[in-house]
Amino acid sequence: MSNQLTGTRAPGTVVTGILAALLAGVCVAAGVDPGGAPAVARPWLRATVPGMTVGVAYFEITGGDTADELTGIRTAAAGHVEMHSSELVGGVMQMRELKSVPVPAHGRVSFAPGALHAMLIDLRAPLVEGRDVVLTLQFRRAGPRTVRAVTAGPGATAPPAAVEAHDGHP
Repeated sequence: MSNQLTGTRAPGTVVTGILAALLAGVCVAAGVDPGGAPAVARPWLRATVPGMTVGVAYFEITGGDTADELTGIRTAAAGHVEMHSSELVGGVMQMRELKSVPVPAHGRVSFAPGALHAMLIDLRAPLVEGRDVVLTLQFRRAGPRTVRAVTAGPGATAPPAAVEAHDGHP
């Protein structure tokens, strides 16, 4: 609060501002969004063999304080990324492209094998087991969230143990 006569600030407001900035820094370093935005955890991909032009990525989103919507995903590893749902219809697995995915406030959305997933199309190089790939998820309200996804072996149905070790933080 400024003193209008002298142009100085009250000492308490300076200390409060410094403490708020430090707390925000600690929250970001710990992977907690101080603004209550969606959080992305357990990002992983499945390795591909040379010549494959399509890969797949999985992750979990936990909704923040308000509902949001995942509107897109980008990565330098592919020409573009599409979000798909999978559904068993008449004994045949069918995929459908989604333009967006709702993320409920404090809810959970899982991109997992046999369900929602991200298709990396026009891969620039094979996805190699053990190597990380940076993904940027775009949310309508919260904006971009960048994570580092670990690549599991070909045919993997669950994330590698390394996902738990760094949990996707770049």
